[in-house]
Amino acid sequence: MAEQFPAAGDVLIAKRDQDGHFEISIVPGDAQLAVQQKFEAVRHAHAFAAHSGASVWFIDPGGTYTRVEKPRSKEN
Repeated sequence: MAEQFPAAGDVLIAKRDQDGHFEISIVPGDAQLAVQQKFEAVRHAHAFAAHSGASVWFIDPGGTYTRVEKPRSKEN
């Protein structure tokens, strides 16, 4: 399987080493927002991506990118 990378305009989530917060940025670019919980980062990232039709990615400390699918809503 070929490695995949975020394209320009995609939304990237990264965990900061210094405090464990999650930063959200638009590729390429600096952080736009930082939150404490991963679920918050995913929710905000998908909100950003929905406006432009972009994909959401997570980068782990080793530099590996993983595409983040939109969470499913809870069914009653």
